[in-house]
Amino acid sequence: MRYKLLLLLISMIGFQLNTYSQPTPVMTGEDSEGILTGKIVDESNNQPIEYANVAIYNKDGELVTGGITDNNGHFSIRDLDPGEYYIEVKFIGFDETRIDNFEITSKSRRFNTGIIRLTPSVSNLESVDVVAEKKAIQYKIDKKIVNPSQYLTSAGGSAVDILANTPSITVDVEGNVTLRGSSNFTVLIDGKPTPFEATDALEQVPASQIENIEIITNPSVKYDPDGTAGIINIITKKSKLKGLNGIINMDANSLGSIGGDFLLNFQRPNYSFYVGGSRSDRQHKGHFEGLTETYKDDTTFFNSQIGDGGRGFSSNNLKTGFTINPDTTSSLQLNLNGGLNNRKFSNDVDYITWEMANGAEFNRETSMSTSLNKGNGQYVSGDLTYDKKFKGEGHKLISTFFYQYEKSDEENVNEQVNGSTFINGLKSWEVGDGTEMRFKTDYTLPITTQLSLEAGYQWRYDKEYEWYDRVDYQQAGFTYDPGPQSLEYKTTDFFRQIHSIYATLGGELGRFGYKLGLRGEYTDRSIDFNYYNAQAVFADSSFTINRWDLFPSIHFSYALPADFQVMASYSKRIERPRSWYMEPFETWVNAYNVRQGNPNIQPEYIDSYELGFQKSFKKGFFSLEGFYRMTENRIDRIQSVYVNPVTRDTATNIILMKTENSGKDFALGVEGMLNYEFTNWYSLNLNGSLFNYKIETSIDGAPLVRESQNWGLRMSNTFKPFKNNRIQFDVMYRSPSVSAQGERDGFAFTNLAVRQDFMKRKLSVTLSVNDLLNTAKFHMRSSGTNFKSERTWDMQSPVVQLQLSYKLNNFMPDKKQNQQQENGGGMDMDNSF
Repeated sequence: MRYKLLLLLISMIGFQLNTYSQPTPVMTGEDSEGILTGKIVDESNNQPIEYANVAIYNKDGELVTGGITDNNGHFSIRDLDPGEYYIEVKFIGFDETRIDNFEITSKSRRFNTGIIRLTPSVSNLESVDVVAEKKAIQYKIDKKIVNPSQYLTSAGGSAVDILANTPSITVDVEGNVTLRGSSNFTVLIDGKPTPFEATDALEQVPASQIENIEIITNPSVKYDPDGTAGIINIITKKSKLKGLNGIINMDANSLGSIGGDFLLNFQRPNYSFYVGGSRSDRQHKGHFEGLTETYKDDTTFFNSQIGDGGRGFSSNNLKTGFTINPDTTSSLQLNLNGGLNNRKFSNDVDYITWEMANGAEFNRETSMSTSLNKGNGQYVSGDLTYDKKFKGEGHKLISTFFYQYEKSDEENVNEQVNGSTFINGLKSWEVGDGTEMRFKTDYTLPITTQLSLEAGYQWRYDKEYEWYDRVDYQQAGFTYDPGPQSLEYKTTDFFRQIHSIYATLGGELGRFGYKLGLRGEYTDRSIDFNYYNAQAVFADSSFTINRWDLFPSIHFSYALPADFQVMASYSKRIERPRSWYMEPFETWVNAYNVRQGNPNIQPEYIDSYELGFQKSFKKGFFSLEGFYRMTENRIDRIQSVYVNPVTRDTATNIILMKTENSGKDFALGVEGMLNYEFTNWYSLNLNGSLFNYKIETSIDGAPLVRESQNWGLRMSNTFKPFKNNRIQFDVMYRSPSVSAQGERDGFAFTNLAVRQDFMKRKLSVTLSVNDLLNTAKFHMRSSGTNFKSERTWDMQSPVVQLQLSYKLNNFMPDKKQNQQQENGGGMDMDNSF
């Protein structure tokens, strides 16, 4: 099955065609065929709508032909016989539009509709509210667009809570996010990088501040190639209404989480200004149990853990920015962001250790451990963007400079006691800072009506410095000042520059569109380590890379009548190892777990193929995507029993996690979605995935193949029992899956939410209950040479949450204002980082 689908994808990609359909040349009077042309734009902002469906019917109501719009909103449909016709224009998230009575004759073979304006599904007409819900997920050629307003059960949460309900994404009960089975993906906020790890970045963005989320699993070469599984881009809210408007949100839940945020906008024809901020404290609590077995000679060593733990993430963020439009062809935008963030993981664990040999148990000991891992971070960032439009539609230049500075410090404390007797303690510190700068310029040139060229250059600069120290102690109340005087003191100095150039060529051949791209990147990287090795000898080691990489991409589609679309794409990507993946020294997490990096780790290279199909209905749509992903140099944290580097003795009950290139993995499967409004009061969003996941690796010199059939299903039911009220009930299941050394059991969620709008929909109140049936349990097993372990997490639930949202001066645009709205400044994701 895998090879047949791969062959089909490669064959289709061989056409070198893409969805970026361009208008067909206008026919001359000597041509015998009829042609229909026009342009489709969003009525709310006059922006062209790409991939809108245009269907042509004869006067008897029979479908004749159709097409889709290009990236400038143009469409061109040819081969029309003489006769009378009418047109229907559709696009997800907009009201359908019909144009009656146009005729093709032997003397008048051309018909131009002019500009067709589509109205967004949510509109305000005078004093009567006509509300059609936005689609929960919109499919475009290269991305899925998730609309958070349709996920009531995520209200008051973060981006993680929204993604838990979307296709391609899995969120386990510990909050870890994976995209099509991979945790290696890039997170952007408004198209720009963040100073945080992927899951931490998603956790810090309140759901109430998110306009939509773009999930890009097969990006073109215009985007950075980083991330095995693709890109998740968080688009935050920015109203474009004239005058002063804004929104205020507050939320709290039964676990003690609280949050609040605001956004104020002031808009004038030639300039705009905004300021916003958020304060959140998210808490997650649960109970866990675990058992680890290690083997040495004929003795088995057991370590049982039972305890309660929690994780918390708090953030305080402020953002502001302004846009100046000196004329109709240019704009200048400045954005500034800053924040303080804290995270905390705490556990209270009862340990029981014992040994068994020859059927006899001995050396049973009990102890209690308290662990506290806390980290603080501060960051400031800013970006300046210049946007210039030249003569000729689509001819433009966009340049951006981005700067970011961050500081972080982390402290980990683990202490064990037996009753009132202190056994041992461990403290460790990780402190560092980093600077990131980027400059990017993108240029788009329409060569002809059928051909368009895009090209760009990007410079990336990253510099990080970090020190680590650790101390073991045997008495309560022990104090210690970390620093270079310690034999455990270690430093890492990381530097990297990447120069990138890219070019794409797009055009049209009949119903086929194509976009071919190639990106070249030169990486200059150095990393220096200073530390004492196991023999207490000071070591100073350096590792450098100077490397060229090429990343091609191909996208294409074929437009069929009756709102059918077929899409296919290919891209090559890279996952670069993070600096701490390469640290050669040992870092003690607690008394039983050690991690160690690998300075010789190689980047992952990913080949990704996709084939998609979409069918639109009057009240919904159905989509089906096939995908195949192959990863070379898979990066894993391989577990083994710890060996003392000085004595070379094998420890008991201590597990080492070391970064390794462990081989390859493969994912082949399909994702489907049905979105349908059965009645005015009930709609269904059903999505599911089925894929084969396979790992081919080698551990301790022994080849290993692990494989699982993964599947997931989510059903969201939305009811509208009366005016301004919605009830949503969600059911979600994720099947078991394998890893290089273990497997995870399946898990399920059920969520319920009720929303009521007041004061002409200015005030919204949402009450939700997450994990209603308390089924969110996470069970995982792992094994390797001379060890095996398993653990279970049971999150505290159900969780009751309340959110209040108030809009100032009608933050949501109404139809009359949208018709008068000038285009605002800002940077499209396609032209950002």
